[in-house]
Amino acid sequence: MSRRHSSKIVVLAVFATAASSMAPAFSDAQVTDPTVRKAFERADWRNLPTTQLKELVISSSLTYGLEPTPESLRSNKDLYHHFAARVPLGERVETAVAVSKKIEKGVGSARSLEPLIHYDPAFAVVSSAALNLAVLMPLRQNDELTGPRYVCQLMRSARSDESRGQMLAGLLLLGDQRVMPIVRECFGLLGPGGRKELATSWSGFAYKSVVDFMLDWLDQVVDRGDEFGSVAGALARLAIQAQPRAVLDVRRNFPATATRGTPVDLLQKWDIRDYGQIIAPRLRALAKREREPKVIPLVMDAWGIQ
Repeated sequence: MSRRHSSKIVVLAVFATAASSMAPAFSDAQVTDPTVRKAFERADWRNLPTTQLKELVISSSLTYGLEPTPESLRSNKDLYHHFAARVPLGERVETAVAVSKKIEKGVGSARSLEPLIHYDPAFAVVSSAALNLAVLMPLRQNDELTGPRYVCQLMRSARSDESRGQMLAGLLLLGDQRVMPIVRECFGLLGPGGRKELATSWSGFAYKSVVDFMLDWLDQVVDRGDEFGSVAGALARLAIQAQPRAVLDVRRNFPATATRGTPVDLLQKWDIRDYGQIIAPRLRALAKREREPKVIPLVMDAWGIQ
């Protein structure tokens, strides 16, 4: 399984910029150079062309990653808010990908993704940045789950409940069973807004860990109409839209920068209908408990359960 497929939540795109009369494009060697960064800051960044604004955000993110403090995070809040308001979502996701790629090359640190996680309001940016932070964080005391644990810790200082849900989606979509105790712990931090964001989680893959988590979630909220319907719809979408047409059990190799083989190992694979038979007893039990109008029969149909 390729790195591209392992992080399909992220829109992978080539990030390239042309030279400008206002300032040179940053090279990997220059990007954390304070002199270069200050040259950009001396200009009014509110009037910078989009290309230069994206470069400045990349530079600011990587510089923050070298000396991450609460003060340095707050100092560029206005820049990131302006960036989120002015730059289209697709280009903001590309910028987050560009920061991640530079981290993989050894420029900056995994924490360079934190400003984007804290200050961008979009699910696609926050969840993908949280996922990449989790897989790029260096291990502490040989703990392979250092990155996921750190993202859970970061959730506690999130600006909103919705942001917490977006961050947790990044962990959930790792698809790794070992991460699920952390996901369940962090799930307790979510209110209604965060749960709503989490229910929209979608990477294009049907991971076993995600399917099983959604079934547990449905068990908990069978008496809550709107939330139950949202989670049931997400579970049905996994069966209908997953590519490949299979349920996957995977193991991430943390950190991704240190892997000598593939960043993701495929442990087991089931055809959608075969896994449907495995989860059929749980869905039938939910169908008996849910209120009218019932939605679980539609979920069962999506999984090929008669």
